[in-house]
Amino acid sequence: MSQVNEIRRLKALDRQIVEIATWLSPAKLLNPTMPSRRRAWEAFRLAFRRGRVIDPFFEYLPLPREDMARTARAVRALDLGDTEVDAIFRGQIREIELQLEMLEARGTARFGEVTAELYGLPDAEIQALARGILCGTVELESAPDIDDDKGERLNAWAMADAMRDALGRMEIEGWKVVVLGEMSARMSVSARHKEVRIKSDSAFSLPDRDRLIVHELGTHVQRACNGFATGLLNLGLGLPGYMATEEGLASWMEQKHGLLRRSMTIIYAYRALGAHLAHHHSFADTFQGLLDVGASPEIAWDVTLRVKRGLTDTSRLGGNPKDFVYLQGHLLVTRFLKEGGSEEDLFMGKVAIDQIPMVKSILSRWDFKAND
Repeated sequence: MSQVNEIRRLKALDRQIVEIATWLSPAKLLNPTMPSRRRAWEAFRLAFRRGRVIDPFFEYLPLPREDMARTARAVRALDLGDTEVDAIFRGQIREIELQLEMLEARGTARFGEVTAELYGLPDAEIQALARGILCGTVELESAPDIDDDKGERLNAWAMADAMRDALGRMEIEGWKVVVLGEMSARMSVSARHKEVRIKSDSAFSLPDRDRLIVHELGTHVQRACNGFATGLLNLGLGLPGYMATEEGLASWMEQKHGLLRRSMTIIYAYRALGAHLAHHHSFADTFQGLLDVGASPEIAWDVTLRVKRGLTDTSRLGGNPKDFVYLQGHLLVTRFLKEGGSEEDLFMGKVAIDQIPMVKSILSRWDFKAND
């Protein structure tokens, strides 16, 4: 097959995989519903005041069974070849399959096994780094904390306006900023849906606004846009394993602009340690473990909720460990850049550091922008 025809075949596959990936929104389906979260918090808080730590139960939105079945059929129908680009697509397909398995396992004892395969778990080095940050023996470079409570506060809708204005200044088109209720984080980015999502009950200080513009738009959205612009759309969607580099670059960009606060590096450490604890312990024991290393009850609740989302009965072991990538990624990106790596290469798309040579090689030999 000529290279022109091969590129046509690969671009068709590329579009199919990106389209298939947009049919589901796993993050939304793994967040407990707002009423469920409120009930769980009230019961947990009451028990905590009485000296007990309990394992809450969570409820979730119904699974979109028809979309899940359609996704599975579409993935099975894909016909791949044997080029290096097809190898990338195989990785993408396996990730979609694991996401389907994760949704099927939602609320069950098997959930932690699937998420561990999908996201990995914090290794000994990351655990030691997290504990070092929390006990004060390790310091990540960061700006001093400031008192965010004294200044102007933006609600979710005002923050959405600020994000839309920033997208306009960056000349980024085709992206939406939406306010949603069913979220665990205050803000997130979905490259597959080209959306910036803001939790409806959130409030933001002006320093928050500036930091999140750099973190969410200047890194997550920009990497997606750069990846889509290569013509190989899966570089905008995110290759398997890209998340650590993604979040590490986002925190490094905050640091570069003087916006990475020490309090955020501590949160990253709590999240990494929480991911480790949740894999081996119940909600209550994970929460207590975070209290034991200095977390406030509010922070311990928030971190434990994040690492146990996806379970119904949170006394079960396992959870959602993806949050450890914030600390892992900061370590990886800092090492990469200190050893002479290029910031420009990190922004070529949503790729992991170890994928950069392969992706650069592919883009140098395959012109996916041709005939767009």
